[in-house]
Amino acid sequence: MHRLTVLLVMALLVFCQPSAASLGHDFPVVLDQGDGRIDISRHLTYYEDPSGEMNISTILSEWPEIASSGQPSKAYNFGFTDSVYWFHTRIENRSSTNHRWVIEGLYPIIDEMEVFFVPESGGVGRQIAGDSVPFVSRPRDHHNINFYLELPKGESVDVFFRVRTSGAVQMRLLLWNSASLSARPSLKRPTGSWLP
Repeated sequence: MHRLTVLLVMALLVFCQPSAASLGHDFPVVLDQGDGRIDISRHLTYYEDPSGEMNISTILSEWPEIASSGQPSKAYNFGFTDSVYWFHTRIENRSSTNHRWVIEGLYPIIDEMEVFFVPESGGVGRQIAGDSVPFVSRPRDHHNINFYLELPKGESVDVFFRVRTSGAVQMRLLLWNSASLSARPSLKRPTGSWLP
C-alpha cells in the first residue's frame, strides 16, 4: 500500500507540472542571431510575497494567476521592503546559434537572489547569488550578480527570480551572449588574464 502511494505521488508530480504555455507570458525575451546584450528588465512580471513562505513549487502551481499584468515602462524598483519578490520572464532562442548566455543583475547589493530555470523538457534548475552568498558561488568572477544559462537554438525556458533583501529591490537585468560578456574590459582580472 505504501509503495502504491509513493508511485501515485510521483505520477502527480510529473503530470501536474505546469507546461510552458500554462505559465503564460505576453512579452518574452526573443534571441536572434547577432544578439550580444539584451536589457530584459521590461520583460518581467512579478508577485509580492509578504510572508516569504512561498517556494518554487507553489509559484509554479499558481502562476500566472498571481502575477502582475502589463509590461512595465521601466525596470522595477520597490524600494526598501521586508517582502520577498518573485519575478518571471520567458526566454526564447528562435534563431541564435549561440547557446551560452549569462544573466547579469546590475544592482549588486541585493542580499539573495535565486533563479529557477524551467525548460520545456521539464525539471527545475536552480542557482543562487547575492551580497550574502559567498563570492566563489557565482558562475563568473564578477562584482555583479550573475547566472549561467544554456539555451540551444529552437528552445525556450521560463525563468523565475526569488529576491530577498534588507535593502531596495531593484531589478535591472541584462542578458549577455557569453562571448560578449567575456570580452568586456570589466571582466579582466588584475593579473591581465581573461575569464573563460
